[in-house]
Amino acid sequence: MLTRKDFIRKIALGSAVAPLLLQQLGCASDGSQTANTGTASADSARTAGRPGPPPGGSPPPGWKGGPPPGDGPSGPPPGGPGGPPPPHHTSKPGPTGHTADGSACYSTPELEEGPFPYDLSSKGALVRRSIAEQRAGLPLQFTLTLVDTKNGCAAIPNARIDVWHCDADGYYSEFSERGYLGNRDFTNQTFCRGIQRTDAHGQVTFESIYPGWYEGRITHIHFEVFIGKKKVLISQVAFPDAINAAVYAKPPYNKHGNNTSVVANAADHVFGESSTVLAHTLLHIVPDAATGGYIGTYTIGLPV
Repeated sequence: MLTRKDFIRKIALGSAVAPLLLQQLGCASDGSQTANTGTASADSARTAGRPGPPPGGSPPPGWKGGPPPGDGPSGPPPGGPGGPPPPHHTSKPGPTGHTADGSACYSTPELEEGPFPYDLSSKGALVRRSIAEQRAGLPLQFTLTLVDTKNGCAAIPNARIDVWHCDADGYYSEFSERGYLGNRDFTNQTFCRGIQRTDAHGQVTFESIYPGWYEGRITHIHFEVFIGKKKVLISQVAFPDAINAAVYAKPPYNKHGNNTSVVANAADHVFGESSTVLAHTLLHIVPDAATGGYIGTYTIGLPV
């Protein structure tokens, strides 16, 4: 016995109004079932790229797209405190370089810049070594070394490197956002952000604090590399799980406690994409007896 739906389909397939009837039934022209194309299109529009500036007003200076910071109608920004992970792209591992003695250097994978980049290159005061600006936390000194993986791991001098990370409580400067302490407005503040140019050895050293964590992400530092005026790399560095656990147990981090949203680097949606990504983004870190904090080093490999 034909069902009502089968009967209408049989008629519709031979009529001039077939497309309309079949659309109402959710069927393709061959009678097969199809998805709701209207809903699919809307979902694609929401997820394709970053939305424009916040509705009803102009974006704050430096805003690079994405949902408005803070508790707007769209909620917190993807990848930020209280928000869902943002869509991201991880580049495939690049070429491996070798020095004269045969040791290797690896191309750093390109990783998402996240929802909190802020171009402060026009502010000369941000070209600096010390970036903590009195934020509470364990001292962290980290050195980034930029090398050319296509030229025997040779140092790349005079390249601009921008870095930024959250404070011990998981908040970023220059944004208003929601975190575990509630809504906080840090617009027009620049803590934990800095810019330097690599020296003759391809190195920059920053003095900051050990970053905290926020919902959905493990502890990390963002960085961008510019050669001339061209941005050639966006990436992040991770911290060893054991060091993270030790830091979370110390003040002021212990107020927030252990990261229950992302328990390890392998569970992070960025670093956990593959063991290769994690291995090539991990900061080498040791305790600093002089400060009670840590010293970190990381080599950024670029196939220039």
